[in-house]
Amino acid sequence: MPTFPGLLTLLLAAQVPPPALAGEDPAAATRARVDAAARDEVAALEAVASGLDRAGKGEEAKLVRAVAEVPVADGPIRFAPLGELVPARGGAPKLPETAAAIRRKAAKPLLDAAKRAGGPEVRAYSLADQLIRAALARDPEDPEARRLLGFVPFEGGWAQPEAVALRKRGLVADPTFGWVEAAWVPHLAKGELPSRGRWLPAAEVDAQHERWDDAWQLKTAPHFEVRANVPLAEAVAFGRRLESLRELFASLFADVIGPDRLPLARRLANPAARPEAAAKKHQVWYFALKQEYVDYLIPRQGPNVGESLGIYFPPRRAAQRGEPARSYFYRNADARIDDVSTLAHEVSHQLLFELAGTARNEENAGQYWVWEGLGTYFETLRILPDGSIEVGGKVGPRFADARDRCLAGGQFLPTAQLAAMGESAFNAGVVVHRNYSEAMAFAVFLMNGKSGAYRRDFLEYVDDCYRGRFRRGGPAPSLHRRLGVEPAALDAEFLAFLREV
Repeated sequence: MPTFPGLLTLLLAAQVPPPALAGEDPAAATRARVDAAARDEVAALEAVASGLDRAGKGEEAKLVRAVAEVPVADGPIRFAPLGELVPARGGAPKLPETAAAIRRKAAKPLLDAAKRAGGPEVRAYSLADQLIRAALARDPEDPEARRLLGFVPFEGGWAQPEAVALRKRGLVADPTFGWVEAAWVPHLAKGELPSRGRWLPAAEVDAQHERWDDAWQLKTAPHFEVRANVPLAEAVAFGRRLESLRELFASLFADVIGPDRLPLARRLANPAARPEAAAKKHQVWYFALKQEYVDYLIPRQGPNVGESLGIYFPPRRAAQRGEPARSYFYRNADARIDDVSTLAHEVSHQLLFELAGTARNEENAGQYWVWEGLGTYFETLRILPDGSIEVGGKVGPRFADARDRCLAGGQFLPTAQLAAMGESAFNAGVVVHRNYSEAMAFAVFLMNGKSGAYRRDFLEYVDDCYRGRFRRGGPAPSLHRRLGVEPAALDAEFLAFLREV
């Protein structure tokens, strides 16, 4: 097999980031150097693939090229959930050793960069999470990368603590029905489910759970409690979507969650810290019928709840009724905004308010747009055929509406005015639809536009809003001051972003 020692040496030298220059933002500098190193890695792998082509090993060359991806500066963020259980490797096609060695060697500098990003001088935890995942993609057996992302060694592979506990109780992970007793497996294969000590056809048992009083009660591993009166297989798939969304959210919004509440931050700070099971689960209810959803929520939300696609009651509001914080959804195949988008919108609210500590956002003067901007940002979420996720693309009916209103419809609201709005003004009358659409597009721009240049500063602004630092009459940095750009200039950049195809 051909080797390319010169290219490999060049790659490894390029992937060791030099010290930051005076006045240089450490997180941005780390990201730029890692992106440059990734391009060098791609060049090295392409050289290996070309050599394999010349040697008549076309299939091996395809495997190498499949892992050689050039970093994309703009566009949606792509995220691959890791799941809670990673079985021992085996059976999958293996990379040629030359390419595998390039990948393994590339993992260590990425992991080192992640530790610097998550260290006390930088505290860029979202960047650290991304770099650890990049290292793990190159060396899936790296024990430190696994520890940092919450895994422990288990049965020759890796697992999160909740999965270990379930396995020790004798449960197995069924691809359709989730964690079940091992004795269930042959019955599930025959299309049967348990009911009052008997095994019956799955459709018959699902029918027994159609009434909300008899709904399924599920605990996903490791973070959710789900009540649902849809068929069990559908409820389990719904729970898995929730887990993938939570994993994505905790990665993207790690800096807002903060070091005191973020398990990754604790493990970065303490090399001896072991992954622990989640202490509390998020509660989600999923109704089979819209009328069930409406009937339950009218006393809590009023008759207009029928216009919603989903809703979340945060801790303070839920506590007023003596209930836990919880999100509510119903199956709706005919909605203009698809059910995955609605789920992502409302659960992103839930994750923020349940992961980031006590919220003081109601003390702000204005800044209401950011909550609906972030919620609608997650409406861009798309689940790809391989199970990975894309978020932050210029997709969906709201984004198209924002383009029409801001560019052709003469309804663009300067971003300083958008940021100054409180809840009542934002949701007032005929302007509410314009405000939602523009808030969504603006959030996509700040998270993904300009190669993510504004993302970290924007998330610091989100943190300011969440902690109530925009109090009436108090000194607080404006959104534009936080981003370091004048309002008129930011408006021009945002409109240019909307014009781009």
